[in-house]
Order: sequence, then structure tokens, then C-alpha cells
Amino acid sequence: MSTFATTCTVTLTPRDGLFLKDGRGWFTSESGRAGSLGWPFAGTVRGALRTCLGHARERSLGRALTRDEWLPLNENLHVDAVLPLCREIGLSVSSASRRWPAPRDAVIFVGDEHVRPLKPVHRSDAATIPLEESPEAVAAERLQHPSPGTMSGKPVTMPSWWCDETFTAWLCGMPVSTAAIAPAGHPVSRIQTHVTIDPSTGAAVDGGLFSSTVVEPLTRGVGGKAHEWAVAALGRGFRAADVNGRRVRLGGDGRIATIDAVPDDVFSMPEPLRRVFASGSRGLRMLVVGHTSFARGWLPDWLTARDGAFVGEMPGVGAVVLRAACVGRPIHVSGWDMAAGRPKPTRRLTPAGSVYFFEKCGGGAFTAADAEALWLRAIGEGSMPGEATGAVVPGVWQPA
Repeated sequence: MSTFATTCTVTLTPRDGLFLKDGRGWFTSESGRAGSLGWPFAGTVRGALRTCLGHARERSLGRALTRDEWLPLNENLHVDAVLPLCREIGLSVSSASRRWPAPRDAVIFVGDEHVRPLKPVHRSDAATIPLEESPEAVAAERLQHPSPGTMSGKPVTMPSWWCDETFTAWLCGMPVSTAAIAPAGHPVSRIQTHVTIDPSTGAAVDGGLFSSTVVEPLTRGVGGKAHEWAVAALGRGFRAADVNGRRVRLGGDGRIATIDAVPDDVFSMPEPLRRVFASGSRGLRMLVVGHTSFARGWLPDWLTARDGAFVGEMPGVGAVVLRAACVGRPIHVSGWDMAAGRPKPTRRLTPAGSVYFFEKCGGGAFTAADAEALWLRAIGEGSMPGEATGAVVPGVWQPA
């Protein structure tokens, strides 16, 4: 397959919902319910696109591809970013349709009218170096701790998704009201029960019931209007014309989704964010918007511990030093290797919404060019050579 240097943007609209099993077994609770991801990650969408391109190749050849002919399809196919889109039925897709994972540096307390930002602060108590005095442990101990300031009550549950306008304001460092978060909504999920089949007899196994979570693409929004959710993907190594209008299986259970080409500006960087970075920002927040695989768990691969701090070359930006991090619990993801005919190894991914706070080594401000270079850049490692995970976006931060 030839290499396409330009990026392509497509949407995958589920026809009858999504089932996105995580890396845990089927019977992970007393109810026999399988764990499920909230939204597909880049590897799942990449597999669907690869299958679509392979079937197109089979149609052109008039025969089925062999195993050795399927494998080269992986070489140039990349999916850098995957985001939900939510639009009212009958309206066209735009950047305003984007939904973003809730940032981990945001918290809402009971009675607050605005979302509270977690700001990195130096620990007031005397920090103690851990017994394991490795360079990584020392650097981690000296990181600043994100703090909401004075706590006036209990925190409330944060919605899973933010709308584009609200998320852009948060990246720009502007105040965000709690009322502005609710309209983003979220996909509705339901529980579907399955029956275990004995392969030797083709009959149901007595007591072999288990269930899974299915994410539905249709919801009711503000004013009772119907809204449709779709998966937006930004990738390289394919032409939109090759996949436009095709139907593919996305996720588990062989559920069907329709691929449609959409304008490139669906993934464009918001103009307000470009303007605020044009004025310069002494610090930078790197927000992870897609589950990310790092070799060392939570820490980006290009950071190393040196002189009591994590420093490294941020892709497209330059030398930076990590000051703080807000990272959620890991997401466990697996899959099925179609070529080898066996399950893929389970991976622990840094969850979407995690936030990293950086300053430039030697001082200096982050510019609009730095923000452009980081916008929706995939910075994580993949399960196969040439594959990347974890798109990130920049946000302003003014260190104290």
C-alpha cells in the first residue's frame, strides 16, 4: 500500500451500538458482566480501517487476501486521534460537534458556580526521599502537587465528556461555569445478556449466562431533540475516497458502523487557543485526549530523570521539564490478533483526561508554533512497530 503524507478525517457511525470489551476476562464480577471501555481507542479504529482497506483490495483482485498479504496493510496506516462527535439529527458535522474527555485538573465542589482548577504547588511539609533512592523516585518525589486551594465541601462527579466550546475555554485558562458542562451529554449505555454456546453441540450451556455493556449512538439532548454520536478519527496512510460509505465491524460482537469522510477542519485547532499562545505562556498543560501507552506506565517515554527532575525533548517543542501531573487509574486494553489467531497481550494505558504540567528548560515561553506542533499529536507507543497511541492537546498554564 502506498504512503499518503496528508491526513484524512473520517467518522464511523455505529448502526446498532458499540461493544468495547476491555482487557479483563468475561466473568470479572459476581454478576458475570464483562468490563467495557467507554469509547474506542486508536487501535480499535485502526483495525476497522485496515479491514475496510483489505476488503477493497480483495474486490480489486477478485480473490481473498492471504495472511502474508494482510500484514503489509499495517505498515503505513496510522490513526493519531479518536474523538466522539455528537450532532443533532439532520445537521452537518463540524468542530463544534467534538466532545472531549473531562480534564483531570478540573474539580467541582458542592455549591461552586465555577469549575475549580488544580494548580501545582510546592508541598508545605518537608518532603522525604523514598527508601528507593533511584533517580526516578527522587524526581517523582520532587514534583509539585496539584491543589484545588481551599476546599469548601465535597467534590461532585465530573461528567465524562465536555463540549468543544467549554473545553477550549479550559485550555485557554478561562473560567468555566458548572452549568456549561452539562449540555455536552453522554452516550446512553444498556446491558445485553448473552448465552454461552457449547461448540461441540451448538446448544446453550445450562447456567451459561453473561452480560456486556452496549453504548447506543442515539440520545435525547436539550429540548428533547435527537442527537447522534459517532467516532471521529484522524489518520494517515489511506484515502478518504477508499473508505467513504463503507460499512465495517467496529469493536466486539461484529457490530456494524458506517464510514463517512468529513472536512479536515473537524480536527482543527481552535482559534482562541492559538491567539492565547501567541501572547506567550510561561507554562504548558499537556492534556491527553486518547488512552496512551507509555513504556514506564504514567511517564512519557521522552522524559528522563536527571538532577532531581524529569526532563526531555517534547516532540515538536523542545527541551522541557515536568513540574506536576494529574494521572488517572490505568485502563486495561486487549484485543484479538487476527493474523496469529490468538488474544493480544493486555496493556495498561494511561487514561484520557490525564494532564501534565511543563516549563521550558532554561526559561522562555511557549508560543503558538509550539501549540500547533503539539495539537492532536500522538506521543505514546503502540502494540506494533509504527503504531502510535495517545493524542494530546496543549493548554496554557501560568506557574506561580
